[in-house]
Amino acid sequence: FPDEKFQAGITLLDTKTGEIRALGGGRNKEDTTFGFNYATDAKRQPGSTIKPILDYGPAIEYLKWGTYHALEDKPYTYSDGTPIKNWDNRHMGVMTMRKALALSRNIPALQAYQAVGGEKAREFAGKIGIELNEIYESYSIGGFGGKDKGVSTLELAGAFSAFGNNGFYTEPHTVKEIELQDGTKLNMAPKAEVAMQDYTAFMISDMLKDVVQNGTGRRVAVPGLPSAGKTGTTNYTDEEKAKYN
Repeated sequence: FPDEKFQAGITLLDTKTGEIRALGGGRNKEDTTFGFNYATDAKRQPGSTIKPILDYGPAIEYLKWGTYHALEDKPYTYSDGTPIKNWDNRHMGVMTMRKALALSRNIPALQAYQAVGGEKAREFAGKIGIELNEIYESYSIGGFGGKDKGVSTLELAGAFSAFGNNGFYTEPHTVKEIELQDGTKLNMAPKAEVAMQDYTAFMISDMLKDVVQNGTGRRVAVPGLPSAGKTGTTNYTDEEKAKYN
């Protein structure tokens, strides 16, 4: 698309330290100084990438769910009666939490969110850098709205790094140290904070391996390379669809 709204951002972090290794702030930015950075400034719908953060992570942390906790992918509604659907408009019946995340089923994700409660989900997200002004059931599958327009790739990478760092969250950063003219050195690296139990981080990370090995992320699997991740997609708004036909 020619419209800059569809520019992409990318963030690469060191999982253990929170150090930013690379940022991709958009396309054709050679002549731009202090311009809009799509990796850090763009707040976009996270889609299903939010499920470990608002649904399954909190369920493990606060409800002590195991990765084989059973959920039912069935015709279902939000609490106000609005129907919720899966991407394929199908239902797969009873399945484990692990399989539900690997196949990115929306209905089990909402069930996990409802079981743990919105405030606990928001609390969990806040500890790993995703600060939310509001919380609604639609957030459980990445449908943000109101005061929350979405998350940046920087925020999302920072949150996922906590899963890979035994539950410790370190704010993503570029400056580790400043040396003054007199030789004094100031440590500027943020301190790692305990954001969740180590077993929560371990189980989410292990489930995210299934996403890449057996689920929606199979296309990015590299033979012989241990990897974990989460896919996510969102719909265009009605205005976007009309603009681009």
